[in-house]
Amino acid sequence: MKKEVGAALIVALQLTALTLIGLMAPFASGPQQSAKAPAGSEMSAAQTQTGQALTASALSARRASAIPATKLYEPLATQIFDLATSRAESAQQAAQQSLQQDETLNEPTITTDREDYAPYSYVYISGTGFEPGETVNMIVVQLEPNPTSYQPWDVVADENGNIDTTWYIFTEELIGATMQVTATGQTSGLTASATFTDNAAPVLYEDLARTIRRDAFAWGATVYLKGNLNGVSLNRCYKVDWVDPFGSVVQSSNFEPGTMDTMPSFVAPSGPSGVWQVRLYEADANGVCSGASFSTYPGSPIKTLNFDVAKAVIIGAVATGGVGGDNWVSEQNSGSVQTSDLQIESKTGQNKRIFVRFELTGAGIAGTVNSALLRMQLVSAGSGFPRTHSA
Repeated sequence: MKKEVGAALIVALQLTALTLIGLMAPFASGPQQSAKAPAGSEMSAAQTQTGQALTASALSARRASAIPATKLYEPLATQIFDLATSRAESAQQAAQQSLQQDETLNEPTITTDREDYAPYSYVYISGTGFEPGETVNMIVVQLEPNPTSYQPWDVVADENGNIDTTWYIFTEELIGATMQVTATGQTSGLTASATFTDNAAPVLYEDLARTIRRDAFAWGATVYLKGNLNGVSLNRCYKVDWVDPFGSVVQSSNFEPGTMDTMPSFVAPSGPSGVWQVRLYEADANGVCSGASFSTYPGSPIKTLNFDVAKAVIIGAVATGGVGGDNWVSEQNSGSVQTSDLQIESKTGQNKRIFVRFELTGAGIAGTVNSALLRMQLVSAGSGFPRTHSA
């Protein structure tokens, strides 16, 4: 299966824009203290393990201490994934055994405040039944469609053996994924796990099968939209507008309920180059498009996706020669081409440099490239990280 991340060199009429997809900045964190929510007047939908809604100040504190979704790489990735899934399996077996033996053991529990989350949202995790004051190791992994592990962290149980912690989904890479969170007491050895999903959202692809995600397309290329919608949205009509860099609607269509994952597509015209948009509008009620009303049209689409259109787009970076390939080369291992997500780490006094090479030979591009921009689609990074850099 071709990777969904990579890099693209975008060559417009007078400007070359360089798109880098798959940036991942590592994060680290020490144990969190599981604190009781302070009193306050404004309540939030997120709740603590006691079932009480968090106050605004408590919610703000939990968000500030949230652990970002930092992907791990080999060989650590497989080690953590195997550890998490084996812990979850052991916890499930123990729970089943206690039920079969009609025992009323104080098994630990772990829950999330919701079953489904959108990208760039907070997962509020709560647990009970651990030893008071013990350190509880937390691991989140992606079970499907692409088994992946993320940086573990520790949280300290309170005097009642309860934990409250937060995980931040700072990426669109998890759209449509099933996740598993596992909590294991380091003193008691008690383990509990729970699953949740990353709320689906519209995505652009370069292939009809909708497996290769892109946000840069050459003149004449077909842009495939997948709605990735769920719930009541599946039963509604959708209006889709394709908008050029000047704000003009170039193509507009209505799509019947259930067709947003397979039908919408757009052929990028031969100019103008620049940042285009696709805007999605949801009908006010369930039903077919005939007679459907869109009270938010055209001013308030439910989703707007940006994508680049250019004279030519070259995907990937290779060590020597050729065009294409989702690859990159690290300063620490310059002789080896990497195929995983690009990692860039910057710390005081020790910067990690990454070299990305785009070979234009054979790309059918003539003339001189006078300037370029490095444009990044972030997989995981700190808040406020800039998206564009001069190159």
